[in-house]
Amino acid sequence: MLVANAGDCRAGSEVVRLSISDALHWLPGAGISFARGVNDTPKIAGVLLVAWSAQVEIDYALVAIAMVLGGV
Repeated sequence: MLVANAGDCRAGSEVVRLSISDALHWLPGAGISFARGVNDTPKIAGVLLVAWSAQVEIDYALVAIAMVLGGV
């Protein structure tokens, strides 16, 4: 845990320090998030294609839009 000294806290200046272990923690997390997002793209496209080709109710389109917004 990073703690600033008392002088920095009173002055209102904030310092961000990242270590190698922080980077090694964040990189795999970013990679996993990217892979999960890429994996969901064909599912969204499939739902939109079914809704468009079958001219089904707007429910399918709303679900696909919700999936897109959730992914973003």
